[in-house]
Amino acid sequence: RVRLRTSAPAQEDLWVAATGQVVPAVVFDRELLEVSLPFGARKVEEVRTEGPRSGALRLRLREGDRRRWSAEGLLVDVLPAEGEQGAGLRIQLEARHVGKHAGTLLVETGLDGDPSELALPYAFHVSGTLNVAPEPLYVNLRAPQADGALLDVRSTQPGFRITQMRVLEGPFVVSWEQVDGGHVRARVRAALDHIDADVRGATGRLLILSNDRTQPRREVALFALGKIPQPAR
Repeated sequence: RVRLRTSAPAQEDLWVAATGQVVPAVVFDRELLEVSLPFGARKVEEVRTEGPRSGALRLRLREGDRRRWSAEGLLVDVLPAEGEQGAGLRIQLEARHVGKHAGTLLVETGLDGDPSELALPYAFHVSGTLNVAPEPLYVNLRAPQADGALLDVRSTQPGFRITQMRVLEGPFVVSWEQVDGGHVRARVRAALDHIDADVRGATGRLLILSNDRTQPRREVALFALGKIPQPAR
C-alpha cells in the first residue's frame, strides 16, 4: 500500500494498493518431462525456454553430461531460438532398458547473472514383454511352510521359456513349473531352519533368467514376515 498526502481538506491521506507479479527470468516451458514407451522404441521431445531473459540465452551442454546421458539412452542437443520460440533442447529417448528411469538435465545458460543453470527433471518408463507379479513377493511365516507364496512370470514373447530361477540371497527356496506357453508359476518358501525363532522377518532376492529379449535377467525382492509358529510341547 502506498500513502499519498493531498491538499483536499476532507481527505488529506489517500491509500493506494499496489500489486505485482514476480516471474522467473527464464525457465523451461515444462516443469517435468515424462514419457512412456515400449522397449526398443524411440521418441523425440522438444522443450523450449520462456521468460524475459530467454532471448539472451546461450545454452550449452557439458560434454561429460552429454556422454553420461547418451550411455543411458538419452541423446540431447541444443535448439536455437526460432521465431517466437526461445532456445531449448531436443531430447531423443532410445528405450534400451526396461523400467523406470528418472533424473535431471542440467544446462548452462551462458547468462552473466542468475540463473547460471537450468534444470529439467525427467521420468521415463520403458515397458517390456516380461511381467512378474506380485513384486515384491511376501512370504507369511505364520502360514504352513508348504504353502509359501506364488509368483507368476509371464511374457508375450513367442517361445518364452525360463532357463534358470534361483535364490540369490536370503533364507528361501524356490520351485517352478511351466503352466502353459508364456506362463511360468513359481512357489517360494521360507527356509525355517535358517531363520532364528525370535526373528520376525527376513529379506532376500530371487534371480530369473529367461530368453525374454527385453529382460533376460530379472531380480525380484523377497520378504518373509511374521513370527514363526513354535511347536507344541
